[in-house]
Amino acid sequence: LERNVLNGPNQAVPHLCQATFDARGMAVNLPPLAAVGLNKPILSPLWSAAFSFSKCHAEKKTPTDPFMQWIYDGDEFPKFARLWTRGYDVYTPHKIVVGHDYGNTMAEGKVLPDAMAWLQNGMDMNP
Repeated sequence: LERNVLNGPNQAVPHLCQATFDARGMAVNLPPLAAVGLNKPILSPLWSAAFSFSKCHAEKKTPTDPFMQWIYDGDEFPKFARLWTRGYDVYTPHKIVVGHDYGNTMAEGKVLPDAMAWLQNGMDMNP
């Protein structure tokens, strides 16, 4: 992980902009596309529970639907509706600030050496 790759001028960031209906008829997000070379956050038409950053009052003012407490897949559209109808906009950030490894490398005891060195050396995210 080199700093120019993380926050360079042509950095690609994930941008949720597509959705579909699954076999159950539930609206679901499709995998994100890449937004390249952003110099500021842009509005996003979709919200993801896996990528949600906001002030804590957004969570307090838009609690989980009490009838969907145990729903894992399919909760994003009702939550986004609650956010939007209470005046919150959703954005795609212009630079990567956090990541999630969907592989099994941590369980296997394998960690990307460059990423760990970058973190241990106290590199900040602002070039």
